[in-house]
Amino acid sequence: MAFNDDEQSAPVANNNGGTTTRPPGITGVPVGQVQLTKYHNAEAPLDPNDQEVLLELKGTSSATSRAALDLIAVLDVSTSMAGDKLDRMKAALLFVIRKLADVDRLSIVTFSNDAARLCPLRFVAGDAARADLGALVDGLAADGNTNIRAGLEIGLAVAAGRRLTAGRAVNVMLMSDGQQNRGDAMRLDPGGVPVHTFGLGADHDPAVLQAIAGKSREGMFHYVADGVNLTAPFSQLLGGLLTIIAQDLELTVTRVDGEAAIKKVDAGTYPQAAAADGSSVTVQFGTLYSAEIAFYVRSAIQALQAIDKIFASVAAATSTSTSTSTST
Repeated sequence: MAFNDDEQSAPVANNNGGTTTRPPGITGVPVGQVQLTKYHNAEAPLDPNDQEVLLELKGTSSATSRAALDLIAVLDVSTSMAGDKLDRMKAALLFVIRKLADVDRLSIVTFSNDAARLCPLRFVAGDAARADLGALVDGLAADGNTNIRAGLEIGLAVAAGRRLTAGRAVNVMLMSDGQQNRGDAMRLDPGGVPVHTFGLGADHDPAVLQAIAGKSREGMFHYVADGVNLTAPFSQLLGGLLTIIAQDLELTVTRVDGEAAIKKVDAGTYPQAAAADGSSVTVQFGTLYSAEIAFYVRSAIQALQAIDKIFASVAAATSTSTSTSTST
């Protein structure tokens, strides 16, 4: 299963009352929106010595220069969703459509006995696009069993098949109210795609939905009690997704050969990998949000002469450039 038909550019109104098309490509958020600050001693001996350097990563952009969002909604339309649950889910999706900006894209996937993609990732740009997406939501009907695996498989395939990825953060929202009775969604590997799951009502399967979110990168599970408005938890999640500055954020500390050695990099529980020759250490942080002081890294180095002998560089998947460096 593969998709590669995500919308590349959004229609915009022209002077004749119709629509035209933007030039291909969307400018991404530069790594410059991630501020890297270093703290170290102002002076150091010329002889070999041990020093500690503190590196601080902080999101500096405003909401107007955030990463564009690619949101994939995976929706349970099995028989048990009929009535109030389906109506509340529709209302919540219509709220999402209203809140997404012109640079954001939405794809809708449904599942019951099997799964179907109702639309590829398309820009939520202008009244016509919002009306088309709203019509798809209004047309949802409940019938059949609960095949969560099939729905998640298609949702992840939509994410994997994107052609336009620069400067964009991809996330999956999965909603279900029941027990899976076809396939096993817990066996799927979401890879690097965050999957946020919503368990609707007392009959949902928390073990499955928690496992799906837990296996994904930074995915979260949300329980929504019977009769509770879905708009509130959707709004909370969307508020965070719409302030993403960088996704797949990495920090690399590199020595200057013959002049310094990296003894240790302390980044808490975040995963890190050292080059085989000890020349660099890369720390993987994941997602950074606007104006969030997210990460501190302590680097213990042995400077053979002076302290300005290591470099730190930042790279992020949602950025148009690949790295920014500072000498330390």
